[in-house]
Amino acid sequence: MQKIFLLFICIFLSITTFSQTINTKKLDSLFDILDSNHLAMGSVAIAKDGKIVYQRQIGYSYIDDNKKIAANADTKYRIGSITKMFTAVIIFRLIEEGKLSLDTKLAKFYPQIPNADKITIEMLLRHRSGLYNYVDDFVSTDTVDKKNYNYDDYLLMNNLGWLTNPLSKDSILNIIKNGEVHFQPNTKVQYCNSGYWLLGRIIENITHESFTKNVKKRIVGKINLKNTYVGKQYDKNKSKKQAESYFYCGEWNKIDDIYLPNASAAGAILSTPTDLVKFIQSLFASKLISKESLSKMTSFIDMTDSSIMNHFGMGIMTIPFGEDVGLGHAGDTYGEHSMLVYFQKYNLIIAYTINGNSNFLASNDIADYLFCVSRNIPFDFPNTSREYIKQSEELNQYLGVYSSKQLPLKFTFTKLCEKLFLQATGQHELETKSIAKNKFTIDDIHASMEFFPEKGELVYTQNGKTYLFTKDQ
Repeated sequence: MQKIFLLFICIFLSITTFSQTINTKKLDSLFDILDSNHLAMGSVAIAKDGKIVYQRQIGYSYIDDNKKIAANADTKYRIGSITKMFTAVIIFRLIEEGKLSLDTKLAKFYPQIPNADKITIEMLLRHRSGLYNYVDDFVSTDTVDKKNYNYDDYLLMNNLGWLTNPLSKDSILNIIKNGEVHFQPNTKVQYCNSGYWLLGRIIENITHESFTKNVKKRIVGKINLKNTYVGKQYDKNKSKKQAESYFYCGEWNKIDDIYLPNASAAGAILSTPTDLVKFIQSLFASKLISKESLSKMTSFIDMTDSSIMNHFGMGIMTIPFGEDVGLGHAGDTYGEHSMLVYFQKYNLIIAYTINGNSNFLASNDIADYLFCVSRNIPFDFPNTSREYIKQSEELNQYLGVYSSKQLPLKFTFTKLCEKLFLQATGQHELETKSIAKNKFTIDDIHASMEFFPEKGELVYTQNGKTYLFTKDQ
């Protein structure tokens, strides 16, 4: 999730309002609407002044024909890239123990990675390595033989196989090693799962223990998180304490989500909103790392050549809500969405995990609703009108992945329920609106798109700036 795509649905006031209490009745009304209209399934926790003041679960953790298991406070959800906060904390713990430094070069551990002699631990933490992103980047068939890819790995990666099929650590390392770099280290910022996957391997190399054990020993056990752990392959024969992923299109449809070991330190942790609240409270109370380390973790460097990405610290990011800014992280897997954000100004923490989504509500919308209610800011409840506006098979010509030389993002267009969706690298899917032949808009972010299918091109306009994208072949 990046600043260019953040949505704001609150009616923000010019005069700051200070709410002493959380309007729990209004929150209940909101979640009643989400639940009864099949807009979302999931769990939420809100803390104010150090105490949990609201918790709610809606929907189901498991659906199989007539068998349904209702979500409860102990249901575990895939928190995706919020995992990166845990990874960064462990790295800083190792630094405090004198086993590593922010200036340590990647070459000390993985000299075979491109530019390893230039890439530091800090650059990996800040997404400034320039490395190939093994999650989102596409491998051209022209490079498979030249760069000695395992062809089975190539097929998995380029058919979203990494989401559902096991890849060995050596295979992922080989993919990162052979992938084409995006830029020279420390010259730009671009979200990169490969960096955090490597940080997880470095943690294992230094401690001689698995990333799973490090999370348990250095975080979970230290602050007594009861429902947080690194996920393994899902066992369908076990009790359904882990939420499965769904999308609503007339009914809740099962989504095949990622094979968690592939995500590792970049996104493999499962947790609950209440555990996430406790985690970030402990982090800012210096119970996990020192105040000095936290200060470094939450330092943000402006990048003049990539201003849309300057909100990354080290394992933490700024999350703007109107004129307010919180600290935390968002997380996405193929079917689940989560957010953890701490507003120091108000001593307010919002955490939610979503395992059921629909094309009538973006997960960012939920964050905005929660912030508005928590701050006593007026907002409009979700629109529950259900007008399935069918579009023709012409949508198929727009589907695919598009790249631009002007922006460090890839756009992926997919179709679901006869609607066209846009997902930018590391961000939530957004529904587009058809306004004319080959033309679409996303009104909430003031963006428009015009496709030129015969050329394989897309002209994307946002906030008065225009960018040319070309369809990857």
